[in-house]
Amino acid sequence: MAKKKQQQGFRTWDSYVAESKKRPFELKVNAEQTLLIQQPSGQLVLELNQMIMDSMPSALDLLGKMLGEENWEVLRPLVLEAPSEVMDHLVSDIGKHFELPGFTDDQDGDESGEAPTRT
Repeated sequence: MAKKKQQQGFRTWDSYVAESKKRPFELKVNAEQTLLIQQPSGQLVLELNQMIMDSMPSALDLLGKMLGEENWEVLRPLVLEAPSEVMDHLVSDIGKHFELPGFTDDQDGDESGEAPTRT
């Protein structure tokens, strides 16, 4: 959830947008390449929600939608060869990083907004 700032008077559209912005999710693919996954737009979140409501999309489908075409072209072959849990973890970590509906949890007490470190 975006941090609320108390202001007097009317709020502006720009203030809502500025408060809601999150830094990109960085995924180091190898020594030479790091992917920057941008914060999903409202439209993309609506599309993801619709996918979930219409069917039980696979983690592969969700991940492809979340990453965008350019990042998906790089990661798809890697994901398809990796253990199946990689997809689930990556979808979950991206969802938590951007505080997407259905992905946030306060169970571990971490409110930093950082993606969990997996070893």
